[in-house]
Amino acid sequence: MVRLEAVEWQREELAEPHGILFTGTPGRRLLAGRRVVAVGDMVSHTLLEAGANPSLVVLDGKTERHPYGRGLDEALAGRELVEVENRAGSIEHDAQESLMELAGEDGVAVRVEGEEDLLAIPLAIGAPEGSIVAYGQPGEGVVLMPVDRYLKSFLQNYLARMKPYPV
Repeated sequence: MVRLEAVEWQREELAEPHGILFTGTPGRRLLAGRRVVAVGDMVSHTLLEAGANPSLVVLDGKTERHPYGRGLDEALAGRELVEVENRAGSIEHDAQESLMELAGEDGVAVRVEGEEDLLAIPLAIGAPEGSIVAYGQPGEGVVLMPVDRYLKSFLQNYLARMKPYPV
């Protein structure tokens, strides 16, 4: 198996939001009728508190690498639970494959052993066009990344340029 890691220039690029940054909570009306995939504990909790019901939530029990316990029971309630492993700062092959398959599913919670930060990439590739992938921008807010064919192509090229490491 292989895991992918961002090279230096990609890390800098990943530090910038790739979508619409909300410093507060995105309004429910903005998300109404849209398929939403929430990546991160705080993002999932924030969206659920705002009354949005993401189709898929991806959680690792942390925010900015510190334990995060608020709202996890609510995020997991009534959802099929899937577990994946993914090292910090990388995308594990098995996690990538699982998430690309699950990205179109509803009522699923993915519990990540490790870190979920870069997993927004395979989720956006696997999500149906018209979906929104929501992820956290550390210290700033929530980024809503609308999924279309251009984003999918950009992210597929991005993955192809990441550095592979044997697991």
